[in-house]
Amino acid sequence: MIKELINDLAFDKITLNQGLTRAKVISSKIGDSNFSNWIRSELNGYSSDETLPDYRITQCDLKGTIDDFGGLRVIPIDARALDEKIGGRVYTINLTQDIDTLESVIRDARGEEIIFKMSHKLISHLSELTRTYLVDAGKEVQKSQLRYVVSQTKQRLIDTLIHLNETFPDFENSYTTSAENKEKVQNIINNHIYGENVNTNIGIGENVSQKIDSKITKQLLNDVEKLGIDDPELLNELEQISNEKNKESRFKKVTSWIGKMTKFAIEKGIELQVPLIIEKINNLI
Repeated sequence: MIKELINDLAFDKITLNQGLTRAKVISSKIGDSNFSNWIRSELNGYSSDETLPDYRITQCDLKGTIDDFGGLRVIPIDARALDEKIGGRVYTINLTQDIDTLESVIRDARGEEIIFKMSHKLISHLSELTRTYLVDAGKEVQKSQLRYVVSQTKQRLIDTLIHLNETFPDFENSYTTSAENKEKVQNIINNHIYGENVNTNIGIGENVSQKIDSKITKQLLNDVEKLGIDDPELLNELEQISNEKNKESRFKKVTSWIGKMTKFAIEKGIELQVPLIIEKINNLI
């Protein structure tokens, strides 16, 4: 059951949507609610009251459409004042859509920029703020950012399945929901799906410190530079972020850095490297 699914996903024999659907059978057998909930949310989309995984939160730009003497024109919107008032949420987008929808958006997009439309209420507010009549407005992301979400979902699913298969090699025939097995499963899910690297022998504070210390190295900066991000300001900023101990502050700074890095990559013509770069710094978030 698990081996076949790993093989089908790894060699693109099935879609990610089909893989998640088949994983529902496995989640039902192991009885882990976190795994079941994650699969359900990835398949159906995340609701507004759910905590969104970090890989589904990314930076964006604001773009508006104006009526320019009878012709429509897309312009950037400067909403920094509003962004400061509401805690930096204007230039951040929560990608709550289901996997099938995200893959469709990636496939059907004509260019590298994708705009998710805003509500009429927010468009009206932005019109007042900018003193510009906006026919439409939305949050713009790069296609590579959506590919990253899909890639992270697929990799986390595969990594989870591989670990489950290694821990329970005869899963289909002999797995039982004992207390010991449930604890093993919980650690596997937390490790690969939520990136918490749970270890019952390590305290939470020690775990976070070890995670930060292990990932924040000169090697990270070298890897990012080798992928084409050779701008001194960006590298210096990333190094400063790596020394930030406050998780919430670090998250905000990393997401902001990703937005700047993505723009730089597009201007330099290396936007295909963006998902790889984001993956390398993902554990900083």
